[in-house]
Amino acid sequence: GPAALLTLTEPGLAEVEKHIDDDADLLEYELNAYKIDQTKIRHDELAQLATARMLKDGSVVDYTTEAMAAAKSQNLVKQHDIVWTLKDGTRRGIEVELSAKWQRKLDQFVLSCLLSIKDKRVDEVCIVTDAKAIRKRYTEAFTPGAKFGKWEKNDRGFWTLAGSYAVPEYADKVICLLLE
Repeated sequence: GPAALLTLTEPGLAEVEKHIDDDADLLEYELNAYKIDQTKIRHDELAQLATARMLKDGSVVDYTTEAMAAAKSQNLVKQHDIVWTLKDGTRRGIEVELSAKWQRKLDQFVLSCLLSIKDKRVDEVCIVTDAKAIRKRYTEAFTPGAKFGKWEKNDRGFWTLAGSYAVPEYADKVICLLLE
């Protein structure tokens, strides 16, 4: 992760806000560094680095972060970490994965990514990781024809396996990228 974490002071935040024309661009900002989720710092840093690289080389022309999308979202639909708009207009949902998901969490992640493409919220999904083993795991999980679990809550509120799905052919729109 980063060597240091800097946050704005109240006067610094006020200065930034003076230069924002559209109220929709105002996002919640945590001034107290101790309230920032320390477990997400490396995750968010990787998301920012990948986005900056793609903007710099010109392959991405616009982006929407999870926080930006959540501020405008009215429903409880899964938000990607970032959505990149590519030069050709393709909308690519970015998922930064620094640890492997297992069983129900992996199955629900696969389903939510596939539904994001099926429901046309994005045209494709890119899973970005810094570990070869995680890239291999997700590449296998999204292989067309692979099985993944269908999970439901039972009458006591516990998750139970209630069958399986097969990964559809359009899962070829899910790519796994290794950032080194």
